[in-house]
Amino acid sequence: MKPRTRLAGALLLCACPNEQASTGATASATEATTTDTDASDATTTAATTTPVTIPACEKQAIATQAAADLRCPCEVEAGAYPDVGGCVADLVATANTSCVCDLEADPLHAPYVACLADAAVGYQGCLEPLGCAQEDAYFTCNGQYADAVAACDKAAKASVGALTIQCNGGPAFACSGGGTISAQYVCDGQPDCKDMSDEAEATCVFVCEDGQQIPAFDRCDGTPDCDDASDEATALCYFACDDGLEVPANWVCDGHVDCVDETDEAACP
Repeated sequence: MKPRTRLAGALLLCACPNEQASTGATASATEATTTDTDASDATTTAATTTPVTIPACEKQAIATQAAADLRCPCEVEAGAYPDVGGCVADLVATANTSCVCDLEADPLHAPYVACLADAAVGYQGCLEPLGCAQEDAYFTCNGQYADAVAACDKAAKASVGALTIQCNGGPAFACSGGGTISAQYVCDGQPDCKDMSDEAEATCVFVCEDGQQIPAFDRCDGTPDCDDASDEATALCYFACDDGLEVPANWVCDGHVDCVDETDEAACP
């Protein structure tokens, strides 16, 4: 596909803030090998082969841009996007690599960012030989990428939570003793808060009106789990807007107006 011939130039457009430093290091190494005529052959060879370390977030950004350039002509051909530019911009924005770069600055999260970068590079390599007609192969690449990211998740739960909250705007759970974790890890059987409040009975168990106990995440899921159906009671599961409209209680203070009169977002901290 023609867009693939533009990858070399396009890759330079998406990099993290430390790109200039990396570029400068490369230029300095090149100058050292071409202008120092008094240096020995051994020194010249060593300077020429010295690798320049690219930060993981930058590597991920470059691979993400490349993968978008490879995918988008096919997405346009399939009718998923009206033009290649809009598709590329959407996929790059979804990756949110600038926020990932912020995470990399913390040593706690650096290994996770490096794993994500390797997954992105692998995805790019999987896409490169494919044509638009090879839909099954595209799905295979998507699956391999998802598996690679999942493998990163298993080794870095705290980092995944930070990425979810900081970069993707996911909901957070406030630990009783201070600090926050991603809400996706509440009541998963593994304490993530230092005080273990994310696994406390008061957090993870719902007591039905008749005394029966059920997992808290079964409350207000649309299916009665209490014998008396008190886990699906309207007063528990819905918020009454001032104008009489009822919306799910978990929509209150979520940053999106759902009541016509906006009362679901009126008293939020």
